[in-house]
Amino acid sequence: MRGKQKIWISLLVVFTFLLVGSSALAASSNLMERDSYILSGNSSKIIGAKRADKEYYAKSVATITLLTSNVVPSGVVDSWDVSVNQDKTVMAWLKKNGTDMYDLYIGGNGKIVAPQDSYNLFGWYQNCTSIEGLNNLDTSNVTSMEYMFFACDCLTSIDVSNFDTRKEIGRASCR
Repeated sequence: MRGKQKIWISLLVVFTFLLVGSSALAASSNLMERDSYILSGNSSKIIGAKRADKEYYAKSVATITLLTSNVVPSGVVDSWDVSVNQDKTVMAWLKKNGTDMYDLYIGGNGKIVAPQDSYNLFGWYQNCTSIEGLNNLDTSNVTSMEYMFFACDCLTSIDVSNFDTRKEIGRASCR
């Protein structure tokens, strides 16, 4: 009987470790959440481009800037919480840029922690000409960067030199 108890206790310890370990990442401050975006019947995950109650689409975003401050300035078109815990540690906001396009800002209370699965994270921003501040994105826990910049047709260059890809098993795609 004692051998079976030890096995069950060992399994319980392992299960508890896995459960706590996975929720510890979600409890991390500055962890960015991805929004759902429906495209041709398929659901993709991208950041801040479309909200359920607004009509801000990825195709209307001209630039994206990641900042180390989550303070939303005055004069923005809209702002919303994009943190996993909905605690406003990561905020997104839109500003009109003088045309019918928007500039998207994502600011964290310090560096922004990218989701572990960053698949298609910046995908479908087909009219976005620049993504600045990627050095403010902590990618140290990211395991998938597949299609991270998919269909960003107007991007001519991006600086990912600060990306930590040690845990990454998928590859980024720019198409």
